[in-house]
Amino acid sequence: SQSIETSNQSLLLQHLRRFLGNLFLSYYRYSIFQVGKIPSHYIRNFLYTNLYKVKIGKGAVVYFGAELRGSWNLIIDKGTIIGDNAILDARRGGIVIGKNVNIGSEVHGQTNMTIMIHILEQPNPKSVL
Repeated sequence: SQSIETSNQSLLLQHLRRFLGNLFLSYYRYSIFQVGKIPSHYIRNFLYTNLYKVKIGKGAVVYFGAELRGSWNLIIDKGTIIGDNAILDARRGGIVIGKNVNIGSEVHGQTNMTIMIHILEQPNPKSVL
């Protein structure tokens, strides 16, 4: 009878851990979704970098309504723009976005995605003449 009690307690603890884990992840996803609705990109970037651990480079902007899933696996380099209502899902492997990349509105990107676009510098007009 003692082994049955121990087994039941173990099973109950397992279910309780799973429930609490799911509750935490649900709240986390809800809260990061709400951050995307804040009207100031300065405040959004501050919360993404300091609270949600997104690595965001200098001058990068995440616009209104963008949803960053798995933010701990997301790297956004400097000068990059993430458009309105874009969804970046980095939960299972990560996403790396290079320098000066523009991800348009409504774009959906998923795990194991690397976006690297090299912008060619404009030639000096005086050197062409």
